[in-house]
Amino acid sequence: MRSKVNTAYLICDERKFQSVCDVEKELNRLRAVCVRLKNKQEEEISFILGVSVTNTNYIGKMGYDKPKNQGGKKQFICADSRLTWNPETGKNVVVPAPHQTDPHIHIMIQGYGASSCAEKILKNLRKRNADTTFSKTHLSTPERIAQVTSYIEEQSTILRHV
Repeated sequence: MRSKVNTAYLICDERKFQSVCDVEKELNRLRAVCVRLKNKQEEEISFILGVSVTNTNYIGKMGYDKPKNQGGKKQFICADSRLTWNPETGKNVVVPAPHQTDPHIHIMIQGYGASSCAEKILKNLRKRNADTTFSKTHLSTPERIAQVTSYIEEQSTILRHV
């Protein structure tokens, strides 16, 4: 039997949900799948599941519109705007603040046996949604793992660690 290797994978879930309520139900279902997989593993493994409602083409982070203890809502705050070239005027144009997109899910698996766990999650997703394509991306370097982890934690409005 092959030994398990400490790796990390990011599962790309291309589905867009109609509401945060629908995506939260799916996130809780996927979290339950991850808990069952973690209990079956003999080695240490971790899962990060996040729900993002922003377009990934814009740069920024999640923050509160007013203090959290005063009822502040978590929302996307644009850190800086992007410049785009306008061929009609010949000038750079500042892109306005980012717009909301439909909620979607990010899943990262890290640890020993992450590849087999990612395959089992993909199998579960494909079983429930046969018409949608899912893929897993191998995160080969520690820098890439840290980058994806911080991206998921900053962009997610709902975050689950397993």
